[in-house]
Amino acid sequence: MTYNPDLLDNIIPPPGTTYKSSNKFHKGLSVLGLLTGVSIAIVIGLLYGAISMVNPIIYINFLLLIFAVLGIVFTGTLSKRIGKSRNLTVDLITVFIIGFVGWYSSWVFFYADQKSVAYFDAWLRFGDVLEYALNYSAFHRMSVGRFSSGIPMPSEVMFLFYVIEFVAFLVPVYMARKVHLTSYFCEGCNTSNSAVTYYGERNKAYENAYLALAKGDASYFAEAQLEPKFETIRNNQFSGEFATLNDIQAQKAKPLLRATDPVGAYRLEFSNCKKCKNNPIIDLYNGIIKVNDKDEVEFAGESDLVRATYIDDKGVQAIVKGALKNK
Repeated sequence: MTYNPDLLDNIIPPPGTTYKSSNKFHKGLSVLGLLTGVSIAIVIGLLYGAISMVNPIIYINFLLLIFAVLGIVFTGTLSKRIGKSRNLTVDLITVFIIGFVGWYSSWVFFYADQKSVAYFDAWLRFGDVLEYALNYSAFHRMSVGRFSSGIPMPSEVMFLFYVIEFVAFLVPVYMARKVHLTSYFCEGCNTSNSAVTYYGERNKAYENAYLALAKGDASYFAEAQLEPKFETIRNNQFSGEFATLNDIQAQKAKPLLRATDPVGAYRLEFSNCKKCKNNPIIDLYNGIIKVNDKDEVEFAGESDLVRATYIDDKGVQAIVKGALKNK
């Protein structure tokens, strides 16, 4: 069953019902969000271009690119919130424009410096700036290494780097789609849900609750211990803090847990409206907590169990009870 938010604002659908976006957006606020995002993207591109020009170490430029892309991701999310958009097409177009403006702004800086024109005057020379960006690698050289003693980079490799740079600035468009699919909106209060993440141990009781959880029955979590950090789940496995009598008996029948052994766990995303406290939705993912090749503890192997599913008030209270156990 799928809930249509256009029909029943502020009424909690039956447990197990799937959330469906209304695809609504506010035209005026969406334009405001876009203008805000474009303004920030101009600054991001300007800073990226300026620092790239004076920085002689190419490796740092890669780090700068990562920070610039993260800035575009943040800006796109901010624009979505300002515009109160639930429309995927509007979100994708908005983030595409913001990403392109960020990339274009950096090349406007290079063009303005090279041609000795004012930065905002160069902005209006769209065709010239694009031509300058496309031909930049053919007329400029870059070295890999320490300053002037580095190894010259072939123009073909430079061109490939700038293609990667362009694609990187548009990666947030793909991420915007993922954000849209995991963002929920309370139509009655005209605001986005607020979300919190918990982690728990995948034990026998959890496995027995699979079917109920898939139907939106979240009462299982009242008996669980929900933690805000997945590292705690792994540490508790070693300390035996989760152990019940059944768990202890089961543990005796298998070897002791080693530091490198993966631990079965789940990630619970719970969200509801911060105003009316309704619109309770959960996403549940199975996974493992393991030590990776860098000796870092990570939550990996994630797979969906429950997606965008409404729960009732009893389920909400169960999650609250399970979360209070870590206090």
